[in-house]
Amino acid sequence: MIAQEPPATEQASVPPTEDASLTAEEALVLDGKAYAERFGVSLEEAMRRVTIMAGTSEQIEAIQQEFNQELSGAYFDNSNNFGLVLRLTGAEARQQRRLERRAIKRDARQERRDARRSERQAARAVDRQGRRITDAELAQAEQVIGSDVSTTVRFVPNARSTRRAALRAIERNGRQIKELLPASQSTGYDEKTGEIVVAVVGTENSVAEATRSQLATLLGVPTRVEYLAKPVGPTAARGGTALQNASGGARCTAGFIGYDSSNRPGIITAGHCEKLAPGTFTYVDTDGKRYNLITDTSSVVYDSKRDFLFLRFPTGLTGLPQFIGNKGESPRSLTGRRTLASTEAKITDGTPQGSWICFYGVTSSPTYGQGCGEVYWKYIDYTHPTASPGTGPSYYATIIGPTTGLRCGPGDSGGPVFAWQTAFGVVTACSENSYNAGKDSVLYYSSTDAAYAAGYRLAY
Repeated sequence: MIAQEPPATEQASVPPTEDASLTAEEALVLDGKAYAERFGVSLEEAMRRVTIMAGTSEQIEAIQQEFNQELSGAYFDNSNNFGLVLRLTGAEARQQRRLERRAIKRDARQERRDARRSERQAARAVDRQGRRITDAELAQAEQVIGSDVSTTVRFVPNARSTRRAALRAIERNGRQIKELLPASQSTGYDEKTGEIVVAVVGTENSVAEATRSQLATLLGVPTRVEYLAKPVGPTAARGGTALQNASGGARCTAGFIGYDSSNRPGIITAGHCEKLAPGTFTYVDTDGKRYNLITDTSSVVYDSKRDFLFLRFPTGLTGLPQFIGNKGESPRSLTGRRTLASTEAKITDGTPQGSWICFYGVTSSPTYGQGCGEVYWKYIDYTHPTASPGTGPSYYATIIGPTTGLRCGPGDSGGPVFAWQTAFGVVTACSENSYNAGKDSVLYYSSTDAAYAAGYRLAY
C-alpha cells in the first residue's frame, strides 16, 4: 500500500507486495496477443517486439539527441522488417545500429510466483477474445523477458525538413490555423513523411485546394489535411477505476497512482474532468467505502497543450502502484513510463509503423475490452473549443485503432494509456476517421510528461 508519507526517491516509493496483480509475464502475453493479431506475427515475436518498444526509451532518446540537428522523424517499422527508423535531413548514408533490451533477471519473488501459479490457473485473467493464458504462453513470455533482445536502427537520408522546424511552425501558427480552418480539431506532425497534419471535420477533399495552399504557405513546411467523421470530444470521471460524481455515476476513469511535489499520494487523471464538470470526485474502494478526493486546484490543466489533474487521497485512503488494463483481468503493476520523445508515430499509407499501446476506460472497456492501436501523431495542438489556448510544448498524441475498432466514449477520460507495464499517458478524447466511420476510431491522450513538467510523478 502507498504510505501517507512515501520516501522521496521515485523508484523505491512503493514496496513490492504479494497480491493478485498480473505478473510481468501475464501482462506481456495479453499485450503480445493483441499485437500478434494486428500484425500477423507469432506470439513470441510479438512479445519480443513489445518488450523492445516498451523497454528501450533511454536508448531511443539518446540516439534522437545525437542527431537532433538533422532529425526529421523517428518511428518503429512494425512490418516484417521490424526496427527503429530515423529520418535525417542530411545526405550522408549511415550504417545501421542495434537497439538492445537487456535480459531482466529473475527476482527474489520468482519462486513464490511459481508456487502460486497452479492455484491461480483457474482464475487466470482472460484477454478480450476470451482465450485463457496457458502455461506454455507464460513460459514463452518468461523466456522473452529473461533473454537479451534487439533490433536494427536504420537511417533514411534526405528528409525535406527537421522535426524541430515543423513543431516550431505549429506552435507559432495555432491561432492562424484555426482561423483558416474553423473545423480543425488538432494539428500534429507525421514522423514518417515529414508533414504537418491538420485534422478537420468533413469528408474527403472538403477543404478547397486554395485553402490547403494557404495552409502550406503559412506553415512553410510540407502539409496535408486529414478528415474526421465527427468532432472530437472529451470522453467525460485506482488506475483504471471509476471516479464518481455525487449521484454515484461514472464521471471519469482514474489514470495512475502518483505523488505531488510534497510526496502526497493521489490519482493522476484528465484535467477536463474537472474543468467541464466542477465538483467533488468520489472514489469507491473494493470494500464499498466511499472517499471524497481532494482536488489539487493548481493541477487542473486543460488547454491546447496538455490535459491533466491530480486528486489527492484523504486520510484513510491508500493505494497500490497498479492499474486495470482489461476487463476480467487482475490489475497490472506499474513499473515505468514512456516519454513522448521516445514514443514512435506511424505512417499513413497503411503500413503499420508506430508504438503499439492500449487504453482502459470504465465506460467502454468493460464491454469491449481494452482498446489498442498505433501512435499516429504526437506533439499535436488539441484545438477543441472546450480547450483553452495553451503555451509552451505540446504533450498530446493520438492513437489510431485497427479496422476491428478502437472504441472509447464518455466516462473513459483520464483512463490509463499504457503498454505492458509502462505508462504513456491518460485519455483525453476520441473520434472517428471519415474513411472508416464507426470502426477505426482515433483516441487522443495527454502524455505523462505533462504531469512531470508540473512537478507530479507516478508511483512505481
